[in-house]
Amino acid sequence: MQSLLAASLVTVAATPPGSANDSPKLLADPNQAAALATRLGADRTGGTYYKDGRLVVTVTDEAAARTVREAGGVPKLVTRSAAELAAVHVELDELAGIPNTAWGEDVENNQISVEVYGGVSAADQARIAEVVEAHPGAVSINRHGGKLEPAVLRAEDFKSSETVVML
Repeated sequence: MQSLLAASLVTVAATPPGSANDSPKLLADPNQAAALATRLGADRTGGTYYKDGRLVVTVTDEAAARTVREAGGVPKLVTRSAAELAAVHVELDELAGIPNTAWGEDVENNQISVEVYGGVSAADQARIAEVVEAHPGAVSINRHGGKLEPAVLRAEDFKSSETVVML
């Protein structure tokens, strides 16, 4: 009985507080990452994305970064919040109808990415440039040859894990 008690005491003493057993679980569920970003608020986060198999939550301040770390996530400090990027996106959406263009949020680079294909008039490019100039650093423009063509997709087109489908 005495040796059993001594072994228990040694085991307890050998496990210091805050050991590896107490470390938080890795944040791996995209729904939990999105919920964490929502809890922090659109003015303190810029979104979530995967990098090297881990979920990254972009944040605008150190306190939010600490919260992400405590939840087992990887924080990345950024300059623009989701709310700021959404406002830029709305301005671009007001330009709707410009053929051969597309835009969306690039969370990893904390920007709105604008894709401009061939055939966009100089006047329409100037309209896009006005929004870009009003938000320095918040928008990247990528120019492509050819035209952006709509595609008709069948159900079997959605089966590939290597295909990115934009709807």
